[in-house]
Amino acid sequence: MEERPALYNLLLLAALLFGSVLAGSVVSAAYLLWLGVEGTFDPQNMHEYMNLSQIRTVLGINQFFSFLLPGLIFTRLNRTITIPSGSIHHKWIPFLLIGLYFISLPLFQWVYVWNMSLAPPSWWTFSTEAVPAFLMHLVQDASAKGLIGNLLVIAALPAIGEELIFRRIGIPILEKILHHRHLAVFISALIFAFLHFDFEGLLARTLLGLVLGYAWLYSKKIWVPIVIHFIHNGGQVLLAFLYPETEELDPAMEQAPSIYLAMASAIALFLVYWQLAKYQRVED
Repeated sequence: MEERPALYNLLLLAALLFGSVLAGSVVSAAYLLWLGVEGTFDPQNMHEYMNLSQIRTVLGINQFFSFLLPGLIFTRLNRTITIPSGSIHHKWIPFLLIGLYFISLPLFQWVYVWNMSLAPPSWWTFSTEAVPAFLMHLVQDASAKGLIGNLLVIAALPAIGEELIFRRIGIPILEKILHHRHLAVFISALIFAFLHFDFEGLLARTLLGLVLGYAWLYSKKIWVPIVIHFIHNGGQVLLAFLYPETEELDPAMEQAPSIYLAMASAIALFLVYWQLAKYQRVED
C-alpha cells in the first residue's frame, strides 16, 4: 500500500486531534454536569469541586480523547506511515536509549531550574505554573488505589497517547515535509513542550522531547519512548506518594545541580547520540 502525501497526513492528524478534543470536551462537560458542577469552573483548582476519584476520571477522559484516541484512529487509517530512513538494528539499542534518559537528568534538572527564573514573554497567555494545584492534591493521595490510579492517568495514558502523536506519527510526517530527520525530532519536541502550556517547564520539556524523539528515531520501536515517558511521569508520582509531606511534585527539581554536572550530562548525551548517528548512517 502506497503511503499518502505528508500534507494529507498532517491535515488528517490535525482534524482527528481537533475532533477528538471537541468530543472529549463534550464528554467532560457532561460528566461535570452529572456531578452537579455548574457555573464558573476553574480547571486549575478541580479539587475544590470534586473528590480525587472524580478528578482522576476527568484527567482520564482528557488524556484518552486528547492524544490516545486520535493516535489510535490515525494509525488504524494509515498503517503505511513510517520513517523513510532506517533505524539501528542491535538488541542493546533500546536499553541504551532508555539509559540515556537517566544520563539526561542533571541537564534536565538544571535547565528546568534556570527556566523557572525567566519571566514569560508578553504574548504568553497560558499558565506559568509547572504543577496545577489540583495535581498536588491528587498525587498526595496516600492510598494504594490512589497510587495505581495516578500511575494510570498521569503516567501510562499520557505516555502511550503522546508518544503515538508526537513520535510515532509526528516525526515521520515532519521528516517528509522538512527532509531532515534531526530537524523533525526538534520541531516535534518543541510542539510537544509548547502544547503542555507550561512556561516553567517549556525548555526542560523540549529537552525531554528530544530524548524521546531520538529514542524513537534510533530504535523505531514505539515502546522505547513510551517506557521512558512512563518512567519520567511515574517517577514523580511515586516520589510524591512516598513523600506526601512535600509541597512540590518533585522537590529535587527545585534545586539546580552543579553546572559542571549539567555540562557533563550534555557532553555525554551529545557524544552518544553522535555515535548513534554514525551507526545509523552506516546501516541506512
